Amino acid sequence: MSEEIYKIVNELNSKNFKKALELSDKYSKNKDLHILNNLKGIIYINLKDPKRAIEHFEKSLNYKENYSEAYANLANLYFSIKNITKSIETIKEGLNYDENNPNLNFNLGFFFSENFQYQKAIKQYQKVIKLGHNKEMAYNNIGNIYINEKNYLKAKDNFLECLKLNSSNYLTINNLIRSLILKRDFIQAEKYQKMSDKLKIKNNIYFINKAELLFFQKKYEQAI
Repeated sequence: MSEEIYKIVNELNSKNFKKALELSDKYSKNKDLHILNNLKGIIYINLKDPKRAIEHFEKSLNYKENYSEAYANLANLYFSIKNITKSIETIKEGLNYDENNPNLNFNLGFFFSENFQYQKAIKQYQKVIKLGHNKEMAYNNIGNIYINEKNYLKAKDNFLECLKLNSSNYLTINNLIRSLILKRDFIQAEKYQKMSDKLKIKNNIYFINKAELLFFQKKYEQAI
C-alpha cells in the first residue's frame, strides 16, 4: 500500500473520520483504488451515511471483483440496516471467488442463523471448523442454534467441544449451563456453575442461571 493509504488507515484507527475522509478525497494515485474505496466505505459507516458507504464498497469491488474485505464489509453494512437477504447474497458472491475464505464462511453462518436458516448455519459453521478458523466461536454458535431448536443434548456437545479449546470461555460456560438447566440436568449445571462463579466476567446469562439454580436448591432468599 502507498504511504497515502497508510495515513488514511492511521486516521481511521484513531477515529478521526473526517480527517480520514479529507485525506481519501485528496488521493490522486491510480493504484490501490479497491483499498481506497473500501476504506471510504468504512469511513462513511462511521459518519452514519450507509448509502455512501454502499456506493464505495461497490466501487471497491468494481476495481477488484475478488476483494474479500469489501464483500465482508458490505454484507455487515446490509445486516446493520436490517437487509439480511442482501447480506447473504453479498457473502455468497464473495465466496464465488474464494470458496474457502474463512471469514466469509463464518459470516455466512452467522447471517443464516440470524435469518433462522439454522441447518444451513450449522453446515456453514462446520465448514469453518474444518478450515481451522475461529473454531471456538463456531462451536459456541452451533450450540446456541441447537438451544433455539430445543436440542439440548447437541447444544451441550458443541459447548463442550468449545471448552476443550478454551476452558475459561465465559460465554460458552454460561451457555452450557443454560442448556443443562433447560435439559433439567441440574447436577451437571451446578458443577459448571461453580466454574462460572470463579470467572471474573459475569454476563446476563450468568445471573439468570445462578438465580434458577438457587431456586432449584430452594435457596429462595439468595435467588432474589
